[in-house]
Amino acid sequence: MNKSSYLLPTALVLVAVATGVVTQQLSSNDHSGDTTLTQMSSDETHPTSPAKSNKPHSQKKSLHHLSGETADSSSSIDASKLTQDSDSPFAIPGEKVLSFASLEDLESFLEKNGSRGLQVLGRSNQLNSLLVQARSLASADLDELDFETSSNFFLNPPLDFETVAAQANAVAVGGGLLNQVGIGTDNSTWGEGVTVAVIDSGITAHSALSGFETIITSSFEDMLTQKTEGNTALQANSEGELAPEFHGHGTAVASIIAGLGDIAPGIAPASTLLSIPITNATGSSTSFALADGIIAAVDAGAQILNVSLGSYGNSPLVARAVNYASENGAIIVASSGNEGLDFSAYPSAYPNVISVGAVDGTGAHVNFSNASDDLSMTAPGFQVNTAWLDDQFILSSGTSFSAPAVAGAISAVMSNHPQLSTVQAAQIVLDHTNDAGAPGPDNLLGNGHLDVGRAVNYNTPNIVDPAIASHYIAPADNTSSRDQVLVTIQNQGTTELNSVPITVTTNSGEHKLESGFIPPGDTETFHLPLNFVPLLNGGSVQIRSRIDADAFQNDNEPSNNGLSTTLSLPAEEQP
Repeated sequence: MNKSSYLLPTALVLVAVATGVVTQQLSSNDHSGDTTLTQMSSDETHPTSPAKSNKPHSQKKSLHHLSGETADSSSSIDASKLTQDSDSPFAIPGEKVLSFASLEDLESFLEKNGSRGLQVLGRSNQLNSLLVQARSLASADLDELDFETSSNFFLNPPLDFETVAAQANAVAVGGGLLNQVGIGTDNSTWGEGVTVAVIDSGITAHSALSGFETIITSSFEDMLTQKTEGNTALQANSEGELAPEFHGHGTAVASIIAGLGDIAPGIAPASTLLSIPITNATGSSTSFALADGIIAAVDAGAQILNVSLGSYGNSPLVARAVNYASENGAIIVASSGNEGLDFSAYPSAYPNVISVGAVDGTGAHVNFSNASDDLSMTAPGFQVNTAWLDDQFILSSGTSFSAPAVAGAISAVMSNHPQLSTVQAAQIVLDHTNDAGAPGPDNLLGNGHLDVGRAVNYNTPNIVDPAIASHYIAPADNTSSRDQVLVTIQNQGTTELNSVPITVTTNSGEHKLESGFIPPGDTETFHLPLNFVPLLNGGSVQIRSRIDADAFQNDNEPSNNGLSTTLSLPAEEQP
């Protein structure tokens, strides 16, 4: 591909990205905090008595119907119906993607136009598509050919960390990734026999990685053969030949999946890593290269594809590649994006992709993480220990580093339960998230927080684990004329719970509560009074909830039996 395919104009950098961001070189003295702040409301509330409601832990995205031969076509993306705006700020000027009805039509087109000055920048036989220079189409013979034309879109270069706007009180994950996602046992064999493709900037050798295989796609080869002056995808090796210069992003992503050692431990260290480089040295790429990478990963036998890249251009070619992965039983996990928008980047916005947002070391939503109804779930993504180039370790932030935690979790479930298909394992990961924030699925946290321990032990009988899931301020609606504090408990075990005793203390007093029947995975929410006057006067209030420890002597995880939340209003919301 030509140089313009990979160099994003400066004016678009801040809006065209959906990736993780390196924040700083890792310090060995990094520590994670242990407090959390939740969303607050400025309205005063005085409910007279607590109410409660049961809500199953329902899922936004169900993947059961995408399993290989039994794939439901209704879940696939109809790429032919996607309209493209040629003036989109995310479209690469001067490039067009031509998608043909068959490979024979593609070959016929090339045969007719090979001598007419047509400039072909890339080719995908599996998708019957060509990437061509738009100007060269003017002299092409376009008669009696069945093909569709669409744009080629920019994929992100990583942002500088200063532009990723996490809230001031966000807490670093650091080296606490495994603990935060519920891994408290030896996971050294997790991922064994499972192949995970990292479609990214390329993985480089590192002491924290046991090894990997690299597959060079035709799109990447096209980029390497463009020996134009100033091509930042290339550097001269010791023999003076041009060779790829990899960005460290892919290595950092890989370490979240399969990192070894104590500094940057991965979720499933025994996973077989497949590196599919599709970017230049700055980390930028195109939708054509992404589609090519997805096809290459599936054809190489990858069961899980991690895409910590994204674009806000909706490419029919990428949509078709995503469908190809689904039809072959593979699962794509993708980062939702770091722009703090209320919609996700592509490919994470597609219905048959697991879209992952970021939380900090306390499980709080970080402001840069896109909020969307497309969001499937969240995972740690703020100042996480990762590997980097030249055998370094760094702190990395962004949804780029949340997505591979979920990819690693699916790998872990598959290796622990080899009878499961990739789709079944992915569904188990989705079904065993920990509710947080607003009760049930929401656009900030999706289905909830990743819990690898719960997913791996999904079929272990008699696990008792009642948990205080969240405190949340609900604005007045048709069920209540005043704001309320919502206290949600969740059954995070594998056996039914009934009559769970809970004590909740607010500045409105102490409340003794008792749950009803809660099946595994489900939640129950209590609606409680809170006096907002201190908040309106610039103060703060605390909510404390605790499950009676004496009621569950066999509790598998007593550390989640209590939650303390401090609420205060930002200065701009003070009256």
